Amino acid sequence: MNSRSVNKKVMPKQGPRSEALLIERFFSRRLRLSQVRVLVAIASAGQLKLVAEEMNVTPAAVSKQISEMEDALKHPILQRSGNGVVLTELGHLLARRGRELLDQLDRTRVEVEAMCTGQAGRIGIGAGYSLSALIFPALAFTLKRQTPNVTLSLKEGTFSYLAPMLADSTIDLVVARYTTHRLISSFRQQTIFQDPMVVVCSAHHPLAAKSDVGWADLEGLPWILPEAGSPNREYLERDLAQHGLTVPPGCVESQTWTMNLELLTIYPFLAMLPLTLTRKYRFVTPMRVLPVSMEAGLGAVKAVWREDSDDVLVDLALQTLHRNARDAWNDVGIVQQSQPGR
Repeated sequence: MNSRSVNKKVMPKQGPRSEALLIERFFSRRLRLSQVRVLVAIASAGQLKLVAEEMNVTPAAVSKQISEMEDALKHPILQRSGNGVVLTELGHLLARRGRELLDQLDRTRVEVEAMCTGQAGRIGIGAGYSLSALIFPALAFTLKRQTPNVTLSLKEGTFSYLAPMLADSTIDLVVARYTTHRLISSFRQQTIFQDPMVVVCSAHHPLAAKSDVGWADLEGLPWILPEAGSPNREYLERDLAQHGLTVPPGCVESQTWTMNLELLTIYPFLAMLPLTLTRKYRFVTPMRVLPVSMEAGLGAVKAVWREDSDDVLVDLALQTLHRNARDAWNDVGIVQQSQPGR
C-alpha cells in the first residue's frame, strides 16, 4: 500500500469467530514494535512523508508497515484527507494504546539502565517499629550491592502513619503486620513470612524458672505495653480479657523495641514481642518466651505497595524480602509464606 491508495483499500467481511481469531493472532504473533512506532508517529505528524523523514525510511516503507497491520486485522487504520492521512476509529485506539506502550517501555529502559549501571534511582521503604531492625539492614545491604547509587529512604512507624505516605508516593513499599484498617483499593499486599507475637520475660524474672506457666500466672504483673489504641495493644488487651485479666497499674508504654529489651533487663516486666526479635537478640538480652498462646492472626508480615506502581526497584525489593525470608532469616525461625512477585 502506498500513500495514494490508503483510502481505496476494501477489507473483506469476516464472521465474528474468524475476526476474533485474526485479532488474537495479530496481537500474539504478528504485531511488531516498529509498526507501533510508525502508527504513533503518523498520529502526531498526519503525513506519511513526514513520518518517513523522521524515521529515515522511505514513504513506501511506512505504507508497508500500515498495510501489514490492516491486512492482519482486516480493517482500515488510515484514510486519506487532502494532502495527509487521518486515523480511523480503530487507528486512533491503536495509536493511543501504542503511545502508552512506548511510554512504558521508555520508563522501563531508564529504570533498567539505572538498576544495571547503578547510576540513578530512588526507593522509599517503610516498616513497623518491631520490623525495621529485621527488615532494613538486610534489605539495604542487598539493594546497595545490586544498585550501589540508588538512594534509599527508610521510614519507621505504624501502618496508619505510613499508609498516607504510600498513597501519595512519598514511599514506595511498606512492610507491616496490621494493614486491614488502612488498606485501600489502590494498594496491593502480599504476605512475606509468618512471625508470631509472643509473651516474654527476662531470664531473671521469677516466671522464667517455672516449668509450667499459664495466663493466670500473669495476673497483676507489670507490662511493657504497646501504645494505647495501637493494634498490638488491642490484641493484647483482648487476649488478657479472654483469660479474665486486665492491664494492671504500674506499666510502661513504649513502641521502641530497643528500649523494651533494655527495660526487660532492669525490672521484672512482661512484654509482647515478635518471635524473631526474641531469637535474634537472645544473646544480647537473655529472655524466656512464656508458653502462653496469643490470638491467631498476629503473625503475618506483609508487603504493601501501590497498585499502579511499575517501578523495577519495588520488584527488586519484593524479591529481596522473599529471598531474605527464605535464606538469611532461617536462623531466627521465620517461615516464608509465599513466592516472590506481584
